[in-house]
Amino acid sequence: MSNTVISTQADFEHAFLRGDGDLQLAPGTYNLPIPEDADKIYTFNGSIVGTGDSPDDVILIGKVGTNDHLILKNLTMCNADYLDGVIVFNDSVLLLRDVKMTRQGSFDAEECYPLRCDTNAKLVMDNVTVNYPSWGGIRCYEGVQANISNSELQGLFLYNGGSISLVDVSAGEILVNGWNVAATNLQLYDHPGDKGHISFGPKSEWYEKLKGKKWLLYANQGNIMVKNLKLPDELSAGVSPLGMSSGQIIGNVADPEQYEYQPWVDVKEGKVELAGADQRNPFQDGDHQSDHEAVAELQQLIGLATVKKQVTEFIQMALMNKRRKQAGLTPISNSFHSLFEGNPGTGKTTVARLVGRIMHEEGILPTSKYVEVDRGDLVAGYVGQTTTKTKKILEKATGGVLFIDEAYDLVHGSDDSFGLEALDCIMKYMEDNRDKLMIIFAGYTDDMEKLLQQNPGMKSRVPNVFNFEDYSAADIAAIGRLQLRGKQMQFDQPSTETLYNQLIQEHYENSNDHSNGRWIRNQNDLLLRQIAVAISQNPGHPLDQVWADDITRAFSGDGLSDGSRTAGKGATSDSQPTAPLPPLNDDPLPFLTGDELK
Repeated sequence: MSNTVISTQADFEHAFLRGDGDLQLAPGTYNLPIPEDADKIYTFNGSIVGTGDSPDDVILIGKVGTNDHLILKNLTMCNADYLDGVIVFNDSVLLLRDVKMTRQGSFDAEECYPLRCDTNAKLVMDNVTVNYPSWGGIRCYEGVQANISNSELQGLFLYNGGSISLVDVSAGEILVNGWNVAATNLQLYDHPGDKGHISFGPKSEWYEKLKGKKWLLYANQGNIMVKNLKLPDELSAGVSPLGMSSGQIIGNVADPEQYEYQPWVDVKEGKVELAGADQRNPFQDGDHQSDHEAVAELQQLIGLATVKKQVTEFIQMALMNKRRKQAGLTPISNSFHSLFEGNPGTGKTTVARLVGRIMHEEGILPTSKYVEVDRGDLVAGYVGQTTTKTKKILEKATGGVLFIDEAYDLVHGSDDSFGLEALDCIMKYMEDNRDKLMIIFAGYTDDMEKLLQQNPGMKSRVPNVFNFEDYSAADIAAIGRLQLRGKQMQFDQPSTETLYNQLIQEHYENSNDHSNGRWIRNQNDLLLRQIAVAISQNPGHPLDQVWADDITRAFSGDGLSDGSRTAGKGATSDSQPTAPLPPLNDDPLPFLTGDELK
């Protein structure tokens, strides 16, 4: 690289128009030359490096392309009313390091992009910030290989197949069309306003059904592996975190309990193994199915007949009050606050999440926020701190649902000044925000009655009581089967499933353990451990099958102990497992460091 530092516009134009070289720019603003035909673009191969203390010190205004290789470092690239600020033509390479990308002018932001990578281009970005005043997206086409790290993007549009690695990247919208995506610590954010979301256009078959629905990330025939996906604290109306029409998404949501809603993926078809996220299907046939998914999910829960009836009545009353207010009438009752009473494992948390979603889907609550806390989140150890701590939680949950688990533990008797302080703060706040917040106090029935006695006004302020009865033995067996299917396990034949039902129900009826869903989860853990032992002793035991011998060993202690079942016996199974999806393409993603540009 030349040691000469360019400091004037004339010298910059002269050096740039040579078409290649290594340019060092002194702090200042430089205009990229524009061809007489404004639709064309000058290409430059080499490097352009700012010598200032930060990217803000050197500003390039205009557009530039490369048909071989280009390095931009320590500068700001400002697009001035052009379709693309930087274009990487077919089979070319671009390295951006310590770069800001912005724009000026009045060109329609929907037709203005900071960067475009054409077929088979290679892209490396490190410490790059895209900040277009309205919105700006990076476009990559077929065969592009990209590595982006430590960067803040706005839109990322991946078309027609390619591969990309994202490490410590934030983005407002990502469209994946046939790409392999490997991401670590990917942060999605909800951009306010009309732009910054993926949605269906008028030509889509789903346009009329899902008109107005938007996603932060949407995959079509994409393979996405994401470790520690981070989502916005709350979502705008009509916005879903993730959507997928085909392909697969594998990984986990980081700290899913911190969000004010239950993370989810809208899935038409494909494979989703995203820990911490639910699955929904707004694409299913039928009018307005996507608007009432939570109601359908509630009705599909095993057991809970009493609770389902109570929730239905509660929602209908809330809807009637909503309509009365719209008609100028006084609501009959407008308190949403509730007690969820019952033993552990009876579905209180699951139902609470669904009730919050239903309340939002029906327009009763303004958001789908869901905040789950216990005493430790509300009570502090010093005088005055509890009110501050509790109020912060209440304000965070406002607009949605606050679920206080083991609420009976909130106050430890009449001498517990800190617990009483938290309860008093809750009582005042819930009265002042009765139309904007639903607080659910959950716990054992007897202990919840003791909690009501700690504050004289609590019973009248929390009028809705939901009774979660213990599951029947048949319900427990059904839940167990569902859990096993969720772990991709199947019974090898109908008689094996019958044996499972019989032994599970017998054990449950003879048990003094009233932990319900937790009890069956523990029993299935015992069964799965026995299956693991059997597979170690008999390689012919399929990884996804439950045999009668496994059940006998797990639940009655007798039966075969040496795993000596013949391979292939399960081939007589009546079950018909779904054909597996093709595996994720694990061709190694080439890691580009920029060395190949030297």
